[in-house]
Amino acid sequence: MERVRPWAALRRARGTIERLPPVHALRVAEYEREFAERLGAFRGVYESFDEAYRSAPAGRPTGYDVDGVAEQEILRSRVARVFPYDYPVLFWLRPLLAAGAVVFDIGGHVGVHFHAYGRLLEFPPGLRWVVCEMPAVVEAGRRLAAERGAGGLSFTTSTAEADGADVLLASGVLQYVEGPPLAELLAGLSEPPRHLIINKLPLTDGEPFVTLQHAGIHFPAVRVSNREAFVDSLRAVGYELVDAWEDHVHSAVIPFHPDRTVPWFSGLCLRRVDRA
Repeated sequence: MERVRPWAALRRARGTIERLPPVHALRVAEYEREFAERLGAFRGVYESFDEAYRSAPAGRPTGYDVDGVAEQEILRSRVARVFPYDYPVLFWLRPLLAAGAVVFDIGGHVGVHFHAYGRLLEFPPGLRWVVCEMPAVVEAGRRLAAERGAGGLSFTTSTAEADGADVLLASGVLQYVEGPPLAELLAGLSEPPRHLIINKLPLTDGEPFVTLQHAGIHFPAVRVSNREAFVDSLRAVGYELVDAWEDHVHSAVIPFHPDRTVPWFSGLCLRRVDRA
């Protein structure tokens, strides 16, 4: 994919750079260099994933389907830890884990939630925990599951396998999905999951937009959705909001766009409404 030089990216994001005050122009240029090296940093406001990717630092991989993502230690280390932002998920997940329950975990990496949550939750007999991920991550997850003897944990690359699940878990993933939105995925299932637990999601009360993130070895685009529109899209396909919470561990600070900064990420629990 052709990469745009940093100054060209800045012109698109900020207008013609020469029109900026000299001091401000220098700060923008300095941050462009910093962004290319600082893990977790965000940069720019864009209308689409493609536009965000065209602004990425030259020669650096974009998106999440990138060699090496499955082996990133920052992600794999989560199998042994539960973080503060996990506790609302644990609270709502615990009563839903009946015998034979099916949890469909979109973007669950190598099974990080299954392994970490199993330290605090008593998984019932017959529990099926299905992680939906990219092919390379699926293979890494299967190897780790075999090493740890993780019965009940399986992997897939198909979102269609969410059909009939009791719980759909999406933690820190929906903002990176370039394909159809969650509501559209659910509408295409013959038996959508009865419960949705969504966590670590950047939502705004303003206009939706896309930004770019430095995520280690790659630069994914990140979708920031309008809160009301996101919840309304799920109501439209048969869900009601049960609870919402704030995740103050994660935020998206976007330099030079203070009106677009997301001071905290959000969590939501929804359940399917039975319709006559």
